[in-house]
Amino acid sequence: DASAGAGGGRSVTGTGGSLARFTIAKDHLYVINDFSLFIFDVTKAEKPRKTQEFYVEWGIETIFPYGDNLFIGAQNGMHIYSISEPSSPYYLSAFRHATACDPVFVNGDIAYVTLRDGRACESFSNQLDVIDVSDLKSPKLLKSFEMDNPHGLSVRNERLYLCEGDQGLKIFDESEPTEVGDKLKKHLDDIHAVDVIALGDELLLVIGAEGLHQFDISDRDNPVELSVIVPVRIVE
Repeated sequence: DASAGAGGGRSVTGTGGSLARFTIAKDHLYVINDFSLFIFDVTKAEKPRKTQEFYVEWGIETIFPYGDNLFIGAQNGMHIYSISEPSSPYYLSAFRHATACDPVFVNGDIAYVTLRDGRACESFSNQLDVIDVSDLKSPKLLKSFEMDNPHGLSVRNERLYLCEGDQGLKIFDESEPTEVGDKLKKHLDDIHAVDVIALGDELLLVIGAEGLHQFDISDRDNPVELSVIVPVRIVE
């Protein structure tokens, strides 16, 4: 059921998490560094062709495709660019917030943005922002919820999966976005979680310090761990 530019950072080539710094949509590869967006035409995969490069803003961190748009998370806000012309993205709007690390996940007319503190982010905020993006040229904050140390996030089947670093993975009822932070359904506090990807209705991938965890989410409020791939550490 993957389609280019669909929700969840999905494309015919792969699926990205909310902390991704590159993504593929509409036969184009979009890559960010700390301040610029690079666009490559990958219609011919064996011969990728750079079509454009332009400055976005200092401190950009994440990129998330949804429909005909890119949502770029920066340390001081979320930038929205149209990719209706895939080789030539153009600016639509930005939602500003205090300086903080900033993953983004979009689901329909709602964007979820996590802000967290940390040395690189120079912030004391740890929160989940719920933003109305029904008007892409005028995004509006609907609600903020206090969190512990939120990182990556994903949404599937009215459940929001939120990584909280050392605090683990939290699962919220997302059926009413303006109440999501008050509807905790499950807290897996025995894993370290940095980013999460929901693949279809039955599989959840969680990456953290211990490795890559795979969970069966057939029962969306009671995930069952299937496996963990532990990273190899080479000691010289």
